[in-house]
Amino acid sequence: MGRPLVAILIGFVVASAIAVGADAAIRSLFPSALPSNGYPEAAWLSIVLVYVAIAAVVGGIVAAHLTPGRETQTGLELGGLMLVTGLAGAVARPHTAPLWYHVISLALVLPVTVAGARWRARLRTHPRAVRDG
Repeated sequence: MGRPLVAILIGFVVASAIAVGADAAIRSLFPSALPSNGYPEAAWLSIVLVYVAIAAVVGGIVAAHLTPGRETQTGLELGGLMLVTGLAGAVARPHTAPLWYHVISLALVLPVTVAGARWRARLRTHPRAVRDG
């Protein structure tokens, strides 16, 4: 198994752990927020979109960190994997959220994962520019 594949898998596990952990925290703190039957309220789904996007960015950063010199490519590959698994989940369980949520979630995953990877690449090549703004 090559280094990029391992980096992609590690980035996927990290992003998944963040998203699942955030889901568990919300379910624990606000039991009615993410009901097991029916759709959550739009406000809660918006919060879910934010932490799923953050998870994807962090996954992209982690994967890119492990593949110096091919950060953007690794981000694209990780984002593609996350898009495919997200699409599979949306098709398998469409009743968990309204269509708008699935569309936005799937539309965001690739660009935010690549953004995380590109941020990591920029940090590697221009550490002061990122730190200083």
